[in-house]
Amino acid sequence: MSSITNQKRKGLRVALAVAAAFTWAVATSDPLPFLCALFAAQMLISSSRAISLQSAFLLTLIILIAALIVQFLTTFLAERPPVLLLLLGLIYFACFLRQASGKPNPLVFLILVVSVMIPLLTILNIDLGSSILTVFVKSIAAGAIVTWLAYALIPDIETVEAARPSTSSTPKPVWRAAADALILLLAVTLCLTQDRLATAVVIPITVASLLSQLDVEANGRPALATVLVNILKLVASKSPHTLRP
Repeated sequence: MSSITNQKRKGLRVALAVAAAFTWAVATSDPLPFLCALFAAQMLISSSRAISLQSAFLLTLIILIAALIVQFLTTFLAERPPVLLLLLGLIYFACFLRQASGKPNPLVFLILVVSVMIPLLTILNIDLGSSILTVFVKSIAAGAIVTWLAYALIPDIETVEAARPSTSSTPKPVWRAAADALILLLAVTLCLTQDRLATAVVIPITVASLLSQLDVEANGRPALATVLVNILKLVASKSPHTLRP
């Protein structure tokens, strides 16, 4: 009973953190208001304990290094789109392959987010009012603060934690990771080549989130992910999401 109660509390923490993060981002005119909520949700979902100050600093540092590398590659290879897309595809493949190993890690998904957003924001010359790296650091810091507040307001009930069953790896992880990387790369390419999707940065982020959380059975069904992507494309063509001016 206590474990069920803690699961409900975890859900409440996520809901509270997302709502608070969105509210704060909109109130402060954040150019990417969903980013802080995304980071906070990942921190809460991936662990049953609040992230430590040391872990938050380390997470910020790793994301910053990853962002610098992706930004350098994007700037250096901007005039050679095939090479850039190939490298991005390899990064996506490595991240999805790590996720398919059965060891959940929020850092992998956050690297995916960085690898999706920075090429889009850089190539499309979207003005955020400040540097991309500054926006990422502020969002991670705000996400960590919101996470700590959520744990302070809705703490877990102390229980003797039972041994968790080991998470099995996805069958045929290489093929699954390759299919997921291809789907995400197509979503990014669409946003880069279609004028009506040029500011719809949230679409490939949503695709990455769906692919990361999609639980495929032993034989795998990548067609399901393809259907989801096609639905997102249809919704975007009707009412595309845009960045804040």
